[in-house]
Formats: sequence, structure tokens, C-alpha cells
Amino acid sequence: GIAERLRADYGVPCEVIVASGDPAATVLDTAERANCDLVITPYETEDGALSPYIRTVLSGPVDAIVHRSTGTTDWRRVMVPIARPGDTAHAMVDFASRLAGDDGRVSVCTCIDADGSRRAAEHRLSNVVETFDGPVETRVARAEITTYIEENAGAYDLVMLGSSGERSTASRLISPPTFKRLKEVDCDVAVVDRGDVGR
Repeated sequence: GIAERLRADYGVPCEVIVASGDPAATVLDTAERANCDLVITPYETEDGALSPYIRTVLSGPVDAIVHRSTGTTDWRRVMVPIARPGDTAHAMVDFASRLAGDDGRVSVCTCIDADGSRRAAEHRLSNVVETFDGPVETRVARAEITTYIEENAGAYDLVMLGSSGERSTASRLISPPTFKRLKEVDCDVAVVDRGDVGR
């Protein structure tokens, strides 16, 4: 089954649970009972906004990854745009490195405006990636982040973004106009939320 395939492909313990009831509450309860530290779920909307299921998972205590798939299951080239160093940035690079594997490539990038200091941005990125052994490169671009992602995503299998811990749950994942623009990119998009760590 799927649990065995995930265990074999990624080396992570995985169990399949069938339960009835509210899907989000069931997922969060199961994650707590199983001492699970990560919930991965497909991206879904309802009436142009995040579905109630996604909102509940994102407001829960467990780290979550919301994934918009193009159908690929091999993520060897992963772009990780970050705004600032911190727990979420480290988690994203960690998840990306695991997905890319030893033969993959992770590109950690940040965008600065015309007044931004390239040297300071490079220093921030080097602080984020210094603890990782795998093939991780850093990039600093003078561009708006969504435009940068749109222009470069074709070279990647996955773009991994962080949710905003400073905003309300309703807007945490990513602002709808931004996500709508990213629907046009030709790769998978995953958004990482650090659960209670980010609040």
C-alpha cells in the first residue's frame, strides 16, 4: 500500500488511518495520538478561499505542508525562497534537502529591492544553509518575489514557501492573489507552516 511505498521511498515511518468524523479534527487528533510531527495535505480552496479543512490544519499545533501538485513525484530540484532566517526557513531547507536527496539540488533564495543590501542578504542566506551538508546553493535577486518565482520555477520540480506566522489564520498560507499567480508556474508548490512554533 501507500504507507509501505512511502516508507521504502523516503525512509520515513508512515501509517494509514481510516476514520470517520470531521476530517481536519480527525487528522490533528490522529497526529497527536501517533506523536506525528508533520501533516502533509493537498492544497484545496472553497469559494475562492482556503477550505475549512486547510484552515483548521494550519491553525493546529503540528507542522503542516500544504502541497499543490502538478502530478510529479520526483522532486530533485527544489527552490526555497525565504524572507528571513528562522525556524521556518531552517525547516523548509531541511524538508527540501530530504526531498531532493543526495543527487538533487536545493536553491535557497531571497529577493531584495533596489535599496536592499546584497551583502547582508547573502550573509542571512549563508546563516540559514551552513548547517546542511547536501548540495545547497544560495541566490540573491533584485526582484519582487512572485515575479522571481514565476521567471525561474521552470528550472525546478518544487517551490517550497513559508506561510506567514504574523498574519491571521485566514491569510497565513499565502495571499490568494499571490497563490493564483503561482498557479501558472510549471512545478509543484508546497507551503510550510510551523504549527504552534510559528505563533
